[in-house]
Amino acid sequence: MLALFEFKGKPSDLAGFDNSPLKLLNKLGQLVMDLHAKAGQSVKFHTAEEHGTHGLFRLVFRSPDRRVGKICLDAALDALHAELENTVFDEEERLKAIRSSVDYNAFGPSTNHIVEAAYRRDIPVIRLNDGNLVQLGYGSLQERIWTAETSRTSAIAEYVACEKPLSKVLLSYCGVPIPEGEIATSPEDAWEKAQDIGVPVVIKPSDGNHSRGVSLDLKAEAEIHKAWHLANAEGSEVIVEKFIPGSEHRVLVVAGKVQAVARGELIEVVGDGQSDIQKLIDEQINIDPRRGEAEEYPLEPIVFSSNPLALLEVQRQGFEPDSVPAMGQKVLIQRNGNASEDVTDLIHPSVAQMCELAAKVVGLDVAGIDLVCEDISAPIHSQAAGVVEVNAGPGLLMHLKPSNGTPRDIGTPIVESLFPTPTSNHDLAGKIPVLCYSPEGLTHYGERMAKVLRARGLRTVLHDQEGMWLEDEFSKATVSTTRDELARRSLTSKHIDAAIFEFESSSMLTTGLPFHRPGTLVIASPQCSGTQLEEFGLASEASRIRIWEAAVDLLTEDCILILNADQPSLAHLSTRSQAKLIWVSEHLHAEHTQALINSGARVAAMDDLEIHLFHNRPQAMHQICREGPFGAITPGLEDLCLLATTWGMGLDLAFFYMSMSLSKKKSAKTAVIA
Repeated sequence: MLALFEFKGKPSDLAGFDNSPLKLLNKLGQLVMDLHAKAGQSVKFHTAEEHGTHGLFRLVFRSPDRRVGKICLDAALDALHAELENTVFDEEERLKAIRSSVDYNAFGPSTNHIVEAAYRRDIPVIRLNDGNLVQLGYGSLQERIWTAETSRTSAIAEYVACEKPLSKVLLSYCGVPIPEGEIATSPEDAWEKAQDIGVPVVIKPSDGNHSRGVSLDLKAEAEIHKAWHLANAEGSEVIVEKFIPGSEHRVLVVAGKVQAVARGELIEVVGDGQSDIQKLIDEQINIDPRRGEAEEYPLEPIVFSSNPLALLEVQRQGFEPDSVPAMGQKVLIQRNGNASEDVTDLIHPSVAQMCELAAKVVGLDVAGIDLVCEDISAPIHSQAAGVVEVNAGPGLLMHLKPSNGTPRDIGTPIVESLFPTPTSNHDLAGKIPVLCYSPEGLTHYGERMAKVLRARGLRTVLHDQEGMWLEDEFSKATVSTTRDELARRSLTSKHIDAAIFEFESSSMLTTGLPFHRPGTLVIASPQCSGTQLEEFGLASEASRIRIWEAAVDLLTEDCILILNADQPSLAHLSTRSQAKLIWVSEHLHAEHTQALINSGARVAAMDDLEIHLFHNRPQAMHQICREGPFGAITPGLEDLCLLATTWGMGLDLAFFYMSMSLSKKKSAKTAVIA
């Protein structure tokens, strides 16, 4: 997020901040980060700097959601004013509002964990709805996630996982141990099936999840009848299956490999001779900081009015919620759904192999295997054990925030399964070529570069001041679609292999660039036209170079930066980034051009009708004639930038000639598709 502030006070108003507005703004940025953290959200950085020459200052920070960022910024401003004015700031009350905004607007914890792993790989991220549907990467190289489901998650596999009887049959065919079970159509039928199978039994819905409607270790007819009704309320059919003694485990399998294992624990209270069971639960269980209503908490509070399974468990022991257990008497409250102790390092290879086989049989790329066994560290065939469920879209929070043991990084293997780490040093996962260029002096660059990329076989979209061009189809921004929105939409299309954007300075100052970062940035002129520049204190050409500085700062070592060596004011930009640098010059024999050539830099320099390419030696590597197929001479600066881009992207230089004949864009008789 970007926030601009104008300081109108006197230096004496900033006592305690070294009389510096920047110190004050950095304090504000730290408050924003702290409020995010207290609401369970991660903010990795903030930066503050003077913006222009009119007393404007800029604060930039990254927030998981713009709406969450805005409410945190408002609260931080109030907190800062309270500190400066020595008034009261009710942080807890503001945090309630922030947490509410997080619940409604921010990513869920599982999605956010995967997104953070994508950020670490520098993979672009686009949120596709207000929920947890996220695109990783751009265009034809994109993948999608929805919590722990991915674009590699088969609909058939998800159906098989939801149909518990079907999944059990398939697992049994492949030798995976499963508990015997049958469908029960009524409470009476459930009791009959339980007698056939042999008590104790488990009763659960056929298509439930998160342990909803699951009752364990049932022996009596009355409790089996009650359990049938509870399971029937959660799913389409009810299953009665053999109860396996042992501990419940959740084994997470990603791309065929076990990545994390959580062991369940029995939840019980100990009587004090004075408190009823609900009060004991509140004082001994619900006080656990891992329990809460929000999605960020791995465990839910236990309240009998909303948890009939816990009520049934208590009633099976002869108690009611208002019963008062004797001093020291233990009362079991919940048997399942509490897998929160990390035991990943204990799993026996044979148990891991069996869980990996179960995920493969169902066909899930990310699977949560519900396993019951006596000892996770013992061989599978030496104990009572069985896979009771295979779940699609498993929750990750139990592995991210275990009650005991080591938190596991689940996001990295999920992202790795979608974007395998390359063998080379250049990680371009999910990144189609994205080119951005300064329009000043490069009138036809975008059109001509699109022709080069299309000749290379890349389906290329071009965004310029007129709108969006895809082959001969044209779309323009409308009342309901801004230029930035149109640009972002094109990057969600699977039919795009490359994208070219004309740089728009006003967007850089307000909404930001419509893409993660440019893979190639071409700056031919220090001029930076756009609306609202004066409002940001950027009235002069000298001050507007800061816009280019901000753009260059985005580049990484995998990017390409092309600079005009004939513009002295651009020279310092070369020191602001680790990007691969290519200089262009219309004057081969100029002193500054020769100095760059002699330094070993990559240089494309023009000498009349020829462009010479230099790198690491004073002799030209290539000489390219600028004369087109019909004798027409195209603008020299454009030719330089086009050839430098082709060279930097590793394309055959012959493609440069595809751009030599200018063709007018077709703007009429095509549907506006925005």
